[in-house]
Amino acid sequence: MSGLGKPVESAAGTDGEPQAGLRDLPGLILAVAALGFGVFLYIARLGAVPIQTGNEAMYAAPPIYMLESGDYLVPRFRDADFLDKPPLTFWLIAAGYRLFGISVTTARLPAALAALATALAVGVWSGRRRGLRAGLLSAMVLLFTYAFWTFTRYFAADAFLALTLTLAVISLDAAGRAEEGSDSLWGILCGAALAMAFMAKGLIGIALPVGAVAAGFALDRFRPVRVMRRGFVAGVVLLLLIAPWHIGMARRLGEEFWRTFYWENQFLRGATTRFMRSSRGLFAYLPVIAVAAFPWSFLLPGSLRRQKFSSAPLGWFLFGLIFWSLMGMKRDVYMMTIFPAIAVLVGERLDREASGELPRGRVAWILAASVFALALPLLAKFSGLLSTLVGRGAVIFLGAAIALVVAAALVAAGSPRRLVAGAGVAIACGVCFLALMQIDRRLAAFDPMPAWGERVRRECPLDDCDCFLVTVNTISVEFYSQRAWRSVLHPFKLIGRTRHRTGFLVMRTAEEPSLNELPMRYEVLERRPWIAGDWVTVARRERSPVESLSLVRIESPEGTPPAPAGQAPDGATP
Repeated sequence: MSGLGKPVESAAGTDGEPQAGLRDLPGLILAVAALGFGVFLYIARLGAVPIQTGNEAMYAAPPIYMLESGDYLVPRFRDADFLDKPPLTFWLIAAGYRLFGISVTTARLPAALAALATALAVGVWSGRRRGLRAGLLSAMVLLFTYAFWTFTRYFAADAFLALTLTLAVISLDAAGRAEEGSDSLWGILCGAALAMAFMAKGLIGIALPVGAVAAGFALDRFRPVRVMRRGFVAGVVLLLLIAPWHIGMARRLGEEFWRTFYWENQFLRGATTRFMRSSRGLFAYLPVIAVAAFPWSFLLPGSLRRQKFSSAPLGWFLFGLIFWSLMGMKRDVYMMTIFPAIAVLVGERLDREASGELPRGRVAWILAASVFALALPLLAKFSGLLSTLVGRGAVIFLGAAIALVVAAALVAAGSPRRLVAGAGVAIACGVCFLALMQIDRRLAAFDPMPAWGERVRRECPLDDCDCFLVTVNTISVEFYSQRAWRSVLHPFKLIGRTRHRTGFLVMRTAEEPSLNELPMRYEVLERRPWIAGDWVTVARRERSPVESLSLVRIESPEGTPPAPAGQAPDGATP
């Protein structure tokens, strides 16, 4: 299978910068330092910010129940079978819990390692295509893409999909172009890669890599080598690897599995806007990419060109963008599936500039610096409220980091050494990530879910309590309490839904008077400030985003008439 590791393009030009090595030692040292800094950013302080409400809690909580019950087949979440996603993400996180214990760090560690493995795969692939410098640049672009970094922390399944999708694209492209090698071995490799991608996120793990590689073949006008033989073996291997899970789920749940997993979550979720609050237009992802992959996105237009040997990265980007744009369901995190392609395209463009094959992209870097410089007056405009919440020092640090990125982009515009310039911009982006991490850590003080979850777990050690979220979506409390929480729209909806004598509610403090309608006793245990949203949401608001939440205990004693009013803590009135 030498096709996987065969350099297919010359990366050295006669009039350009020499290939990375001893003759470019400063660039090589700076690039290695940038990559080391990137590893630090992905691994360090994973537990500094609480589990986020939404997707992160959705992936972090079910593995806890798997460990407790010993049932690794059907995930459970919010007191119900969770059939939205395949099980690979849950299995990997459960393995982390088994090895290192249940914590925020271990919940995020598998996805962080998957992101680093994706960067390694991208770097090796690009390095095999064009040489060491291209590989280093491509890996740096991916690691220091802001959205890739932040989505990795909070969207575990998409991090695993990015890795498995990358491996599938590399394998399929190599198998389709390699004249040598066993057809069976190529088929097994491709089938296994597709199976992993499917088990990470479903049918999209098959459709995207196959479509991406096919688009690359079409751009090159290349007919794949022995595609029927290798494709047949790949298909058989794929089915053999994913069949046991399907059989187990079908035996356990029957028609419910096929309807919920395939019809509702694989087809309706993608083809309709059923799961979206509002629809987004056909070109919605263009501004998303411009912001999510900044500043590298400014180099992307000039990177969209066919390659001499394989246009797989270009086919991957174009097919992925068109595919997601045509889908009814549009979410920013779906761009995780094309960030590796963007990294290869931009990294190889910078390598071509260094080797003299392309003119240096001065205009792109100057535009990137100019646009990012606009963030400074915007930060100054919204700094008042943000400073109140996270401290003036954190805001100043962010402003200095933004200025550093602007300066690095301007230096890159004038520098003939692409590896040095790329590493400098990457390190500046990393400093910006550090500033944002500091702000997120300061905002974590406004999240009471870790403390409340621990309290519920202590006071309900036998899991014989009912837990409800009343008009709030703070589902991260399920991870910390390790108890199932159900949602209700009004406290009155609790009537008839309680199963135990004791229960807990999380609700807005302003809605506490509605508890008087309940035919049961209640006690407000704690009231704490809470912010719904991230630092961007906070910075854009003119008014304070801080609300007050209450943790309430309810009691339904059998044979005892309900109290007409509740009991408040420390003399407070309910």
